[in-house]
Amino acid sequence: MRLKDKKFVYIIAAVIVVALLIRFFPKKPILDGYSFSQSIFAKDNRLLRLTLAKDEQYRLFVPLSSMPKTLQKGAIYYEDRYFYFHFGINPISLIKAFWTTIVKKEKPIGASTITMQTAKIVYGINSSKISGKIKQIFAALWLEMRYSKKDILEAYLNIAPYGYNIEGAGAASLIYFDKRADKLNLVESLTLCIIPQNPNFRRFSDNQKKESRLARKRLFEFWAKRNPKDLDIAPFFDLDIPIKKPSQLPFLAPHFTQRVISQNKSGVIYTNLDLDLQNLLERQIKNYIAKNSSIGIDNASAILVNYKTMDIAAYVGSADFFDKSIDGQVNGVAAYRSPGSLLKPFIYALALDKGLIHPMSLLKDAPRRYGIYAPENSDRDFMGPIFAANALIQSRNIAAIDLLFKVGADDFLNLLNCAGVRNLKSADFYGASLAIGGFEISMEKIAMLYAMLANKGFLQWLKFDNSAPSQSLAVLSPEAAILALKMLKDNKRPTEEIKAAVKNNNYEVYWKTGTSYSFRDIWCGGVFGDFVLIVWIGHFNNEENQNFLARSAAAPLFFEISQSIAQIDKSIIGSQVDAQGLNIIQTQVCAVSGQLPTQYCSKTIETSFIPSKSPIALCDIHRPVYIDKKSGHRMSYYDPHSMNMQVFEFWSSDILEIYKLAGINIKQPPSYAPGAEISKTSTYGAPPQIVLPTENAAYIIRSVEKIPFKANTDADAKTVFWFINNKFIGRSKSGETIFTEIPAGNWTINAADDLGRTKTIELKVKNNDK
Repeated sequence: MRLKDKKFVYIIAAVIVVALLIRFFPKKPILDGYSFSQSIFAKDNRLLRLTLAKDEQYRLFVPLSSMPKTLQKGAIYYEDRYFYFHFGINPISLIKAFWTTIVKKEKPIGASTITMQTAKIVYGINSSKISGKIKQIFAALWLEMRYSKKDILEAYLNIAPYGYNIEGAGAASLIYFDKRADKLNLVESLTLCIIPQNPNFRRFSDNQKKESRLARKRLFEFWAKRNPKDLDIAPFFDLDIPIKKPSQLPFLAPHFTQRVISQNKSGVIYTNLDLDLQNLLERQIKNYIAKNSSIGIDNASAILVNYKTMDIAAYVGSADFFDKSIDGQVNGVAAYRSPGSLLKPFIYALALDKGLIHPMSLLKDAPRRYGIYAPENSDRDFMGPIFAANALIQSRNIAAIDLLFKVGADDFLNLLNCAGVRNLKSADFYGASLAIGGFEISMEKIAMLYAMLANKGFLQWLKFDNSAPSQSLAVLSPEAAILALKMLKDNKRPTEEIKAAVKNNNYEVYWKTGTSYSFRDIWCGGVFGDFVLIVWIGHFNNEENQNFLARSAAAPLFFEISQSIAQIDKSIIGSQVDAQGLNIIQTQVCAVSGQLPTQYCSKTIETSFIPSKSPIALCDIHRPVYIDKKSGHRMSYYDPHSMNMQVFEFWSSDILEIYKLAGINIKQPPSYAPGAEISKTSTYGAPPQIVLPTENAAYIIRSVEKIPFKANTDADAKTVFWFINNKFIGRSKSGETIFTEIPAGNWTINAADDLGRTKTIELKVKNNDK
């Protein structure tokens, strides 16, 4: 081979290598640096919202694979018929345009290819001047060397102007036709294809329809020559088709869509929000507020979750997103607020799981101090002994606090942490208030927790889009979760009308209310059918309202919504939570104590029991008492010849005091005969219950202060003797408070009743300067 030929080969090889390097050297996407809109769709693929890109343009990225072939071919037919055959520019068209426009000075004609138009937009080239046109040509050549035809067509269809502030066929199809680009028919596709050539004139406005229709018809005539099978729809191209404007874009479920956008950066987001249920909740809230505005109710939020799928079915962040007077744009579903008593079921669920109670276990609703804190019930009254199920649905605070401390406040906080509740502090920080809403939580998290009960103890995250469910986390046993939920079933409906409606529809509702401190927030939440529904009423500015009582103000809204849903979702009728296959049995317990019955219990009731877990203590309320026939004194042993046996109810002194205040006379056993051996009396019955000082509490004093001492006793004891480090300091009647001075230090407190039964606790006293 001659040297000249070799040089030529080298040059060709070098050109090929350079071309390959240019083409395949790592590169960014053509539209890198562009910002795009986000589109959010409901369950039925209806558009909820289309956002603006950062530059205030509606520009939604749609991959070429999701663009209909009719749109792709139509754009090529109309803009650049030789797109797949040229190298970025069409020389013949350029020469023709140059001759007509520059030489002959006639009306300008276009010569830009799709590649040139893409280059002009991407690189911001002003092509109205010759210098700009030259830049556009070189930019087009560069694009062709670097990118494939597919890449260029995809970029063009995503940034071409479509009138108003609309760029790209993805946004244009949603705005003009209220449908995704992949759903466009031929008429709609060709309608879009003619707009970029003159976007402000061919957007089918009222005074531009005729010209736009003619342009579209010309395009169809060319289309039909190559696709004759479509000739039968030619008449449609003589008709106007409905074209919407950007001002008509939907802005639905605004708080929900904002929440979705904050979590998902995808351009197209599909959710399982049920738009019909969303509209139902919004309508019910507006109607309810209109009916109750006279008592200061002007705002509410609600979330509806399908607990089986964890899909959010409806999400209403406020009564009116656009109402500034209620701070309507605040998202009440995501906001953290005090739940009041709404989360008490989860304390009971933990107690069930730890074997501390069953639904008919007897709890105590009596005055109690926790350090300096003396909680009350909302009715400022105490009921004395009360079954666990009743204590829960009647929201008795003392019972819940006692259970919290038995369960362990750290365990309750751990449950909240598992649900992702933010900003929780230590158990010591909250103390007893943790049981009655002394912390903040969002409605979203509350819905997750109630769904966990319905899902048999398995916790899952809410689904804001149609992605796969999150991995579930077992936080309770299935039995404890279902029993806690079923304990809510007998919660009395707030009105007879609601009670009748639910009964007629024959479905179970497991619900609870909550009222926060100072009547700032009222809640109602629960489970029915396949749904968890949580509603909130209040003011975002934390304004107090004495009319804010959850049972009378929040519960009616909850039931109005649930009943409306039951009317359209017939699967709810007859529904109840599934307890099949669970290790739960029904057993008889004493109708008074809720404990396993003994021979001295005259009546029994049925309760649900978790074998090997629920408490199995025998009844200690009904006890036999041996009474001497002659003296009437109680004896510490039994002689059937000289004594009678009677069964008495033994209640602690604080319960007896509540009964006394209620006018209920509980027959008391007689006193022991003189000389009864304390070694025998001390082994029968319950020891004193030290109420004050609080066990394991640390008291902070200034130098030396008097500290209160109080104990409740079993029914047969009358006096309590107090000892500090085995030194006698005084006596008190059952339930009576005495005070004594104690210096700083660690102390052992012993309380002994007059029958020799004792209780010991540890006490720590600190000076406040240490």
